Amino acid sequence: LYTEDLATTLQLTEGNISWSSSSGDENQKIDDIQELGLSQEKMKVTAYEKVSLDFQENVRNGGDIWTDQKITVALLKDEQRIELELHEYREFQIPNNKGSYVLEVVFTSSRGTAQYVGNILIQ
Repeated sequence: LYTEDLATTLQLTEGNISWSSSSGDENQKIDDIQELGLSQEKMKVTAYEKVSLDFQENVRNGGDIWTDQKITVALLKDEQRIELELHEYREFQIPNNKGSYVLEVVFTSSRGTAQYVGNILIQ
């Protein structure tokens, strides 16, 4: 995760995973994804800031993950879920909703689903 305005980066944490590859299957179930997200290092961002996602393929899991992927991005807070539009080059814009949120990124392909979370403070 890279913020354009503040030139900072943050590595997201693996959440729920259900993935198959040539090296085996990986499954991980997190009971409280918001608790996990909020326990991570806080990344401060500003309203309307542009943020970029940078996925790095795990070579030992084999295969090209970029052929049929779908990526979704959302902000979570309590029962609230704000879907964010992912633009070209895997960029999205922070909305004008100040406060602490869990950023959820879900990567889905024919191999399965991998969820990543982070702790975001919109100022």
